[in-house]
Amino acid sequence: MGHGDRVILTEEQVRQIEALIAERKHLLFTGMEHLHALKTVIEHAVNHAGVVIEWDPSTPPALRERLTIISLSALQWGIGVAALGLLIGVFTDKPGTWTAAGAGVGAIIGGMKGQQAVRSGWRLRGGRDENGVEYVEVTVTT
Repeated sequence: MGHGDRVILTEEQVRQIEALIAERKHLLFTGMEHLHALKTVIEHAVNHAGVVIEWDPSTPPALRERLTIISLSALQWGIGVAALGLLIGVFTDKPGTWTAAGAGVGAIIGGMKGQQAVRSGWRLRGGRDENGVEYVEVTVTT
C-alpha cells in the first residue's frame, strides 16, 4: 500500500477512513505518509460529501502556512501535469489513465516544490511591539 513516503489508498479505503473520522469525531494523523493519506481523505470528503474544512484557530500559524503552501503547490502541479497527461492520452486512446498518472506525478512534484518553498523564501511575521504599534518583520531563509 505504501510507496516511499506516500500512501496510495483505494477508493474504499478512503471511504473507510472518512467514516472512521465521522464516527470517532477525532483522529490524529502524524508523519508525512499519513498526512498525504489525510489529504486524499479530505479531498474526497469535500468533493463527495460536502464537508467543510477549516483550520482550528489554535493551530500554530507556521504549521498552517507550511501545510497550505505544500498542498497548493501539489494542487497546481497536479492540475498542470494532468492536463499534459490528458493531451498524451488523446493520442493513445487512454485519456483517463494518462490524466490520472499526470495528476499523481504532478502532485508529487508539486509537493516537493512546496516543501522547497517552505524551506526557502521570504517570511513575514506581524505583531505589535510593547507600545502597541503594529509591525511586519521580513526574514529571508535559504
